[in-house]
Amino acid sequence: MYFDFEADVTKKLVVDLAGRFEKFDHLGIETTGKMAGLYHLTPAFTIRSSLTTGFHAPTAAQQNISLLTNEFDENDNLIESGWIPATHPVAQAVGGKQIKAETSISNTLGMMFKNEAIMVSIDYYNIEMKDRIAVSQSFTLSQDQKNELLASGIDSAAGLGTSRFYVNDFNTQTQGVDVVLSAPLSFIPVGETQLQWRTNYNETRVTSYDE
Repeated sequence: MYFDFEADVTKKLVVDLAGRFEKFDHLGIETTGKMAGLYHLTPAFTIRSSLTTGFHAPTAAQQNISLLTNEFDENDNLIESGWIPATHPVAQAVGGKQIKAETSISNTLGMMFKNEAIMVSIDYYNIEMKDRIAVSQSFTLSQDQKNELLASGIDSAAGLGTSRFYVNDFNTQTQGVDVVLSAPLSFIPVGETQLQWRTNYNETRVTSYDE
């Protein structure tokens, strides 16, 4: 279910509110929303801001993966390694559990100046993401764990040396600035021609992680 409400509260102020509700069999109900506003300080100068939440559900492949790969162990011996579902008892024995949706909170603050000669916009954004999905470390399998994998239908488990699975592993923060300059080339008589310059700077850092 989704709704979006936008209104000109005054001649200068525009407000936008939105919400989304989704239900997943394994994740339950996920709710996201947005609040945004735009204010015309003058006919040529505008400021804007927004606050938004979001999520990214794990894919069916991430939740149910069963894959065989080859890799080298610490002694440079080639061994077989398997990716298994995080909810499998073998994965749960070393900390595996149902992976959750990645979630985010983002906010922006920007301005725009526009007249007949030029348009300039500058926007700052900050995005914080939690529970980002990654692959776990490799865990050495005992013979009992191999037998358990075989019994659950993973036929390749007999030759496996290690196993790994998807986990909610770390949080990140991304900050950046978008700048756009645009000027009409009115001296060209045919059609509408503009000269534009766009640039972006951003950086992402890991704010916490699961050891």
